[in-house]
Amino acid sequence: MEPDFQRIFFNSFGNSSLKFIWKYEGERIPSEMPSNVFTGKWMPQQAILSHPRCKGFITHGGLGSIHEAMYYAVPLIVMPIFVDQDYNAERIRRLGHGLSLEITTITQVQLETAIKKIINDPR
Repeated sequence: MEPDFQRIFFNSFGNSSLKFIWKYEGERIPSEMPSNVFTGKWMPQQAILSHPRCKGFITHGGLGSIHEAMYYAVPLIVMPIFVDQDYNAERIRRLGHGLSLEITTITQVQLETAIKKIINDPR
């Protein structure tokens, strides 16, 4: 993950009062990683998505992840990377199950706005 891209996530998460769980395989940079972020190389995705305090899911838009999130009624922020993920992201957006962000042009403001929207939108 490029440092500038990484910083968008660090800053966005750090500016939130929420707690985040991040499947993160990079080096943990203590000076930049916000204290409200728990990281690990592997996460029990279904257990997390099924937890009543799970308020949203940021994903690349793989079909398995989308199915699991929809099953547990967890809103999505989808940042497609390749193949069918663009289509999946658009379907999620059109169906009202979440938002889609362009990974190549995302800004901190866009990410923070998307997080606030899926947390506060009653749908």
